[in-house]
Amino acid sequence: MADTVAKLKHLLPHWVEHNASHLESFRQWQQRARDQGLDTIADALGETVDAARQADAALRRATAAVAEAE
Repeated sequence: MADTVAKLKHLLPHWVEHNASHLESFRQWQQRARDQGLDTIADALGETVDAARQADAALRRATAAVAEAE
């Protein structure tokens, strides 16, 4: 168990950062699509932004739980 906790302690911050990078890219492309009148695509990217935010919250909860598991 300690090995798993140690590995997750290393991985989770990376995943949080990686997800944040994707989130910013999704937002940018959503706006580009909206600016070009590609509303269906922009709406779908908006859903992706929402999902990435939910993933961020879950990753942060997991990060906090790993800290408590030590």
